[in-house]
Amino acid sequence: MNRTLLILCLSMLLGACSSTDEIELEPAELVDFDESARLKTLWRKGVGAGQDARYTRLVPAVVADSVYAAGIEGQVSAFSRMTGAQQWSTDLEESISAGTGAGFGLVLVGTYKGEVIALDQETGSERWRSQLSSEVLAPPPPPRD
Repeated sequence: MNRTLLILCLSMLLGACSSTDEIELEPAELVDFDESARLKTLWRKGVGAGQDARYTRLVPAVVADSVYAAGIEGQVSAFSRMTGAQQWSTDLEESISAGTGAGFGLVLVGTYKGEVIALDQETGSERWRSQLSSEVLAPPPPPRD
């Protein structure tokens, strides 16, 4: 009885999702505004592509005086937050699908092959890898003290 009821409910939900009506969304109208601040770029560095055809988006992590960034092709680098000077760079030779997370002495990235790779925060050397059940699609949350 419970299984039949569950199947019926799921069928109704799926049927509701299969509407053929197309909805056109219009972009919001742009509004004029007075700028309240001017931003000045202090430095800019690249570590490879940060997005690919799969719409993977890699974002850097900022911890203390360092910025940790990764590229889709496997490059992971650390930069001085103030000057942009490169502190280290590592090529993992793996396609990176998620990252970058940093804290507690580690820099973490995930791969399309389902691995989490941990690098030493100070040197960029690989500390460990762990195989998960599927690809990693989100960076780890920032550490809490």
